[in-house]
Amino acid sequence: MARRRNRRPSVELPLPPPRPRWGLAAMFLACACMVAVVNSFAANSYRALATRGLRTEAVIMRIEISTSHRPGPARPVFAFATADGREIEGRPLAQDSAGQLLPGQCVLVIYDPQDPTHAQSADSFDTSGPPTRWVFDLMALFFVAGAIMVVVRPRPG
Repeated sequence: MARRRNRRPSVELPLPPPRPRWGLAAMFLACACMVAVVNSFAANSYRALATRGLRTEAVIMRIEISTSHRPGPARPVFAFATADGREIEGRPLAQDSAGQLLPGQCVLVIYDPQDPTHAQSADSFDTSGPPTRWVFDLMALFFVAGAIMVVVRPRPG
């Protein structure tokens, strides 16, 4: 004869109440803050050159090519004299196209007289326009919305 096992009737336990995911919400809010800070710095940098920037001639000293493990874009290094006679050598803040530039070539740059190392080629500044601030604002808004959603709609269990 086959032995029968005593089976206990299964009892369903109630599910615990859903918990909000505070860690994930904090991560979303941290990303929103980072995007807002980067957006603010980009806007302030552009505003400084747009309001008090001075234009002057610069000479391309050399073209630097990234020597890291991943090749990056070539960036020109230029030298110019400020209105008060200081000699400045620097790289452009924005990604300038170094493909058409040669060492010794003259280019027009725009620099901030309060911080002359803050400079970029006038051509790239004129064509780039102000940073697309609304794109970054929208990204920050999506991160905030994500933080709210993970708290309002907590995961089950």
